[in-house]
Amino acid sequence: FPSHDTAGGLMQKEFLCTQLEWTVEECLREIKEQAKDVEKVYTIYVVDVLNKLVGVPSLKTLFFADPTQKISDLYQGKNIISVKVTDDQDEVMRLFDKYGLVSLPVVDYQNKLVGRITIDLEEGSDEQFELDVIALCCEFSEVDEDEFHANYCEDDIVVNLGKGLYRDWE
Repeated sequence: FPSHDTAGGLMQKEFLCTQLEWTVEECLREIKEQAKDVEKVYTIYVVDVLNKLVGVPSLKTLFFADPTQKISDLYQGKNIISVKVTDDQDEVMRLFDKYGLVSLPVVDYQNKLVGRITIDLEEGSDEQFELDVIALCCEFSEVDEDEFHANYCEDDIVVNLGKGLYRDWE
């Protein structure tokens, strides 16, 4: 079993994926079936016949494509950001921060897709999220953190404000 402080320990094994050779119609049918086991859908991954991660399709392109068109014609396969099962959680968080991701595919040593890691602001670490929101607010308002804490940090107001802002930007 992967260590809890690695990508493998953080990942969920439920995700949506499509095969390169499927048509759009097959893909949409299969994804509807797969989605029954996936709580939150952020990304659909494209894999080859060996289950190796090869890319992601644009959801807009996928939903408006001709039903007979192949996924291999629609996916974006360059610069796919992923982590290995053994990558440290610090590397995982660095990638989420650097690229503003909400979902990150996890691959094994053969680049086979084995899971995904998601950031869920509703159930995530409110304490860390609050610190991030406070730092951002201080940066934009030019107020130091002590003053911000003294004047604005009551109950869960900072976390709730930050979550509301995040939802508005999605």
